[in-house]
Amino acid sequence: MKKQTRPVEVTIPACGVFVLESHHAADFQMEPSRHPFLEIFHVMQGRGTIQIGKHRVACQADDTVIIPPGDEHSIVDDPQDPLSIYGVCIATQLYAWHDAVPQWCKPGLRSVNKLALPGIRDDLRRMLYEQSVPRRGSELTIAGLAIQLLGTLAGDRGPGSLSAPESPSMQGHAQAVAQYIEQLRAHFFDASDIDSAAQQLGISRRRFTELFRQATGQTWLQFLTDQRVQHACHLLKQTDRTVVSIAFECGFEDLSSFYRAFNRRMHVAPNKWRQS
Repeated sequence: MKKQTRPVEVTIPACGVFVLESHHAADFQMEPSRHPFLEIFHVMQGRGTIQIGKHRVACQADDTVIIPPGDEHSIVDDPQDPLSIYGVCIATQLYAWHDAVPQWCKPGLRSVNKLALPGIRDDLRRMLYEQSVPRRGSELTIAGLAIQLLGTLAGDRGPGSLSAPESPSMQGHAQAVAQYIEQLRAHFFDASDIDSAAQQLGISRRRFTELFRQATGQTWLQFLTDQRVQHACHLLKQTDRTVVSIAFECGFEDLSSFYRAFNRRMHVAPNKWRQS
């Protein structure tokens, strides 16, 4: 793996997004710089400090740092554990239409939901691949994934909390499950299972199910199905889309399982519920 001693040169292409991968050598050096584009650094490995204006931001693996356009910044690595980072450089015109930009596009560390990290890393790798091996549609893919990353960073609400007092280690588990529940409310349509969720949080299945029921009053499957049916009701009421299309969007793999779940909770078939 090639180690960099200097920053990667960035040229923003027509699609408005440039992705970089930088594995720092122990003697990596970076002079203070300013750029007219937004920079998002995601730390894969190592430790270091990113100076943004007058602020020093310590960062390590899994951290995401935002550097707004025009902000002077530089990177100083821990020489014993230099940084390996992915960087996404985004032209301002790609997102300037969004009214909420000033609220979320602030310099420094951005709290990222732990459960979103694998998806963010996969998207970064995909963008880097599309940039390295361009083909028809690559620029559209890169721009779309960059917008998706911005949406993740703007919409992440961070860890949830539970009111029941627990020991520090147990409180950590409870917060992880609460955070997962908040993520599940927005990603109920994703294919998942309870074992994968518990494993991803580093909690036993038994402990996960206990904390999940304490937080929601439901089992994992009951909660997931309720979220899907609630969204189906919204689509049935607010749109004229077909039942098949709605079932797919809500995360049901087949129409029969959708009908069973909907009937069980609403006590009527989807079409009849819509008519009423």
